[in-house]
Amino acid sequence: MIALIVLSAFIAPGFAHGLMGQTRAMWIVLGLAFGLLAASTITVWALPLAFIVQLAAAVDAGLRYRKLRPQIRYNAVAAITVFGVAIALALMTRWLVAEAFKAPSTSMNPTVVMGDHIMIAKWKTAKPGDIIVFRQPCQPDRDYIKRLIAVANQTVEIRCNVVYVDGKPLPHKLVDPNATYQDIYDDRMVDKAASRYHEELGGHSYDIYSDPGEPERDATQQKGVLLPEGDAKDFPQSVLYSCANATDPDSRQMPNQKPGRIVDVAPEGADPCQVHRHYVVPEGHVFVLGDNRYNSNDSRYWGSVPLENIKGVVIGRWLPLSHFGGID
Repeated sequence: MIALIVLSAFIAPGFAHGLMGQTRAMWIVLGLAFGLLAASTITVWALPLAFIVQLAAAVDAGLRYRKLRPQIRYNAVAAITVFGVAIALALMTRWLVAEAFKAPSTSMNPTVVMGDHIMIAKWKTAKPGDIIVFRQPCQPDRDYIKRLIAVANQTVEIRCNVVYVDGKPLPHKLVDPNATYQDIYDDRMVDKAASRYHEELGGHSYDIYSDPGEPERDATQQKGVLLPEGDAKDFPQSVLYSCANATDPDSRQMPNQKPGRIVDVAPEGADPCQVHRHYVVPEGHVFVLGDNRYNSNDSRYWGSVPLENIKGVVIGRWLPLSHFGGID
């Protein structure tokens, strides 16, 4: 019987205590568990504390049963009540406060690796530098994970792999010219070459992946030699993409997405790496990029994200345990 009491403690916080008629302990356990769950929307480190409380509650329930067994008056009403309250709180937490997601691709490598389980805070206002989960504007049945680069009325331009926001370049420093990561190709994992750079935005400090050839191009520029052409991923180019003309054949035009606009700020000169054409983020939208810049389907190819499509701000990883912790 003691094993059943201990196991029942994992059905819902306080369930075992309520079943044994220990209503005061029942509400204390329930309050602690959901208090820590709410705290996990601020820091993912509150999650293991919530598990510890649940484990401690199971141990306490077992000890109480051994001590009070002859005097116990089982209270099914209290147990069912706390079970219902726990379910209601869990659903409210998911709908209004926090939710878990799984990274489906390598587009956010090296920050978020494919298969990572992440936690988002729905109550936080997304700001530049944050990683967000959102409904893809042209395929709203799909959830995407990207980094927010700019908000409404800000300008974005990418030239030779350097991102400019409001005309100012984000810090872009080489970390590893010979980086590799694993991706899926023909249903098997393969190693892909990349170059790793460090970037900073909005108080966030993080690494990104670029193509393997960027360090050599950077070295050429540092010698004062102009590159013959810009990068294939430069943005914006002559065509401005939105849901109306997105490159993905599954995309469809959605009424809540505005296309934004291009502003030419300088003639396109001999140096293809110089800024000359800005993209202006439309009202009520944000511009997003994947940290794996050469392998990311993002705002460069289907436009900005309406604010109403944002589900929440990523606050950390909880699985696998080797990756557990906050995310910058």
